[in-house]
Amino acid sequence: MTQVISLIILAAMAVLVLSAVVQIRALSNAAAGLIAYYVGGRRGEVTEEELSHYRTAVNGIVMVAVVALAFLLFSANLNIIHPALAGVSLIIVVLWMVVALWRSGRALAAEIARGADELAKRLEERGAGSS
Repeated sequence: MTQVISLIILAAMAVLVLSAVVQIRALSNAAAGLIAYYVGGRRGEVTEEELSHYRTAVNGIVMVAVVALAFLLFSANLNIIHPALAGVSLIIVVLWMVVALWRSGRALAAEIARGADELAKRLEERGAGSS
């Protein structure tokens, strides 16, 4: 009976968490847009590619935190249903987190490389103009 009750509680929590994730994702998209605007505002424009990179980075980082908290919320009930469920889900969550953080890192690295290239170009122009 405890397993059935845990399954019902798990289903109810899953519905609540999934509805919250939709709202959190919308907020992280908005935050990525603001970050892109303020960083791109120094140059006066934001390209679609930059916005995509910032969205990937911010969404990845935020979703890793949300999934970690959700796993902590679900793990006790998963243990009650079957101890192996918590272990298998932990492995899946950790693998997903590694991929999500890797994608976020690549997106940020692309923006850092673009910014470094622009800075190098400006420094070259200054150096060529002053000689």
